[in-house]
Amino acid sequence: MGKYGTLGSAFDRIFRNTLNKALDDVDTDIQAQKKRVDDLIVGTPQPSEVVDSRGGFPVLGDRLNDLTSNLAQSAKQLNNIAIDLMQDYGADFTGVSDHGSLLQQAIDFVASNGGGVVYLPKGTLKSTVNILVKSNVEVKGNGKSKTIIQFIGCSGFVSPTDTYINNFKLRDMTIKGDAGLITNTNSGYHAIGINSGTKETMNCVFENIFVREFRGKGVYIPNMFSCRFTDIQVDFVADNGIEIEGGNTTLLENCYVHSVATGKAAYVVYSSATLINCNGVDNADIWGVFGQDVATDGKNSIFNITLLNCNIEDFKKIGLRFKFNGSFKLINTTFLAPSTGTFEYYTRVDYSDKVSMVLDSNFQSKGATILTLAPHYLGGGNPFLFFANGESTVTDGTNVWSLPSIGTQRSSSYLKNAVKLSRAYIDDIDYMKLGGKRHHFGTAAPTTGTWAVGDIYYNTAPVAGGKVGWICTTAGTPGTWKSFGAIDA
Repeated sequence: MGKYGTLGSAFDRIFRNTLNKALDDVDTDIQAQKKRVDDLIVGTPQPSEVVDSRGGFPVLGDRLNDLTSNLAQSAKQLNNIAIDLMQDYGADFTGVSDHGSLLQQAIDFVASNGGGVVYLPKGTLKSTVNILVKSNVEVKGNGKSKTIIQFIGCSGFVSPTDTYINNFKLRDMTIKGDAGLITNTNSGYHAIGINSGTKETMNCVFENIFVREFRGKGVYIPNMFSCRFTDIQVDFVADNGIEIEGGNTTLLENCYVHSVATGKAAYVVYSSATLINCNGVDNADIWGVFGQDVATDGKNSIFNITLLNCNIEDFKKIGLRFKFNGSFKLINTTFLAPSTGTFEYYTRVDYSDKVSMVLDSNFQSKGATILTLAPHYLGGGNPFLFFANGESTVTDGTNVWSLPSIGTQRSSSYLKNAVKLSRAYIDDIDYMKLGGKRHHFGTAAPTTGTWAVGDIYYNTAPVAGGKVGWICTTAGTPGTWKSFGAIDA
């Protein structure tokens, strides 16, 4: 530190000495602070405040980097918020207080913070307002029979106007209306009614839900794709049970529609879908309606439907109705018409020029009488219907016929009990059973197998002077066979 030069007067010398001493004190303080800084950086051991600031990290910079990472992780966790509606919002689950608005607040908060889950505990939540669904939100109950949302005088879960809905999930609850056990008072109150006009609903999941007692549809999503419906039950609704647009990535699995309104259907799909292990109905005119047409819907929409392991039972009029120019595949599916009354068709195709298939499936009646001569009705467009490895049977039913269109094929199928084929093409038939006797085709009488009296082999290689066929006259293995029907030489 520099010092002032010598001054002339005595006063100057006193002032000089005082000032120089003060500057020496300042210089000492600076050196002390420099040493402290050096100790903070490289000192051993370092002062306690430095050790505390490092927080267990080798250097302070490492801790700062860790804090930055934690802040980023905290921001990320905001996108996966979990809210318990009763604990975090004080919602009443005794069914007494009207707390639907609290559920809406929780959904809105989760949606505005990037998404997450709203948990609903065991009990009943009362709501007199419908609930607006939001993208990236899951509403999850404690179980189909444990968590109940009771909607009074309104719809259930609906969508905001003109808004895309993406990645919404609804699980594990009962959604109950106030209609009681009636099905014909339709006020347009849908249990799940997500309809945003021209904006689509996509990538959504609906799982383990029981819908009941609504004055409208059970599930209604008319503009959607790539959604999954699993373990959905619908009962006592005043419109169709499940009505959706569908699409090639739409899946309905383990669904069961019980009672719907008169003239309505259990399942309605406008375009494409796969239905696996779906069941119904306890009370409905039609099990399923697929596709759309201009006459009834204002537009044509092509259907492409696959039913696997489904049970189509107790429909009052029609099992399946297919509207406009698509195709369907029925695989290991059973039709059971009711035990009493009359019905119209097992399947009805209004118009199609496509090939449809019925594989390993059965058509039966518990006793109801069919009104027409065509349990499988094929309308305009000359549709081609392929049956394989199935059975069209009637148990205690009457007047059940089959009247397929030109080009219809029965392959490796077993058709019995008052079944009539008209204008049918049958390729490579093994045998027919007429009057209790087997009628086969071949070039000679059989030499193996067990046969009964009256069984017949028709000659498929006739020659002049030969025989029309052979008939079993003595039962046995192979029994006794005699030729019949001489062919003119």
